[in-house]
Amino acid sequence: MEDKMKSDLTYRKTVVTELSRLMGQNLSETVRKIMQKLFSDTLLTFYSYIGFKGKKQFSTLQTCAVIFESIRRMKKFTDIANIEIEKPLKTWIA
Repeated sequence: MEDKMKSDLTYRKTVVTELSRLMGQNLSETVRKIMQKLFSDTLLTFYSYIGFKGKKQFSTLQTCAVIFESIRRMKKFTDIANIEIEKPLKTWIA
């Protein structure tokens, strides 16, 4: 999926559109819905947001950028700061 998003912009736009439909009552719920749609818990055990404890870095993935883009497409979250999106992401990945 990661490689396909780098090479196929149409696919990336489709993923962003689909994920932007998963809006929850608040930002934390929205992040939870998106992460559940994209990843298994097993896969996420190999990642941390910034790569601590010998894990892979999640924040540099195209998937992470797509999550940010998807959330910002939602009217409720268009002007939200990166740090506000990072907080629930870090919690979910930890």
